Amino acid sequence: MTNDLWEIIAQRRSIRKYTSEDVPDSVLEEIVAAANQAPSACNNQMWKFIAIKNKEILSKCEQAVNAELDKMKEWPEAKGFENKLEARKKAINFYTKAPVTIAVFMTEYKYYDPDYIDMLSRHGYDKEKIKYHLAHADIQSIGAAIQNLLLAAEAKGYGACWMCDPLIAAEPIREILGLDDGHRLMAFIPIGKPANRPGPRPKKGLNEVYQLLK
Repeated sequence: MTNDLWEIIAQRRSIRKYTSEDVPDSVLEEIVAAANQAPSACNNQMWKFIAIKNKEILSKCEQAVNAELDKMKEWPEAKGFENKLEARKKAINFYTKAPVTIAVFMTEYKYYDPDYIDMLSRHGYDKEKIKYHLAHADIQSIGAAIQNLLLAAEAKGYGACWMCDPLIAAEPIREILGLDDGHRLMAFIPIGKPANRPGPRPKKGLNEVYQLLK
């Protein structure tokens, strides 16, 4: 690993506040190109990236998120937590303040050996059990692409944040962006020049997460 790559990995932070400086379209293309180089299960490359600079579209996404939070306020379990749900609107929708937000979608994952999948199906493996058996390789692939995207943004001098909270409105957002139901929203990634940079977060020691067997 080169020193430059290690430094990029070590200094990357989740950035939630941005300056108003634009992210050039050419830079966005480079960042997404890095994501597109990620490994994927069976080389399916089951991803699609939509970069959103249009504030009207982002506002519609925000409204969709807020509508879902308002629905939650009506749940019996939410009694006494209405103010907390209202406060989440601001916490979740900070992506609307970024110069650009990338919506990451996942398309269908097709295992390379259909005969193997057919065999599993004939022995009681439903779709969800097959996904578990294959360790959700499609989701792992999307995670690899997003990590590449985050590191590329950092290398270009931009901050980003890997967000899943807006997915409470995944279906309305998919429709707002004009995609069919073969696309599953997996993340929002707001990107921009950092207005501030948080300090490092504590990480587990290698002795807690690493084991070498010889």
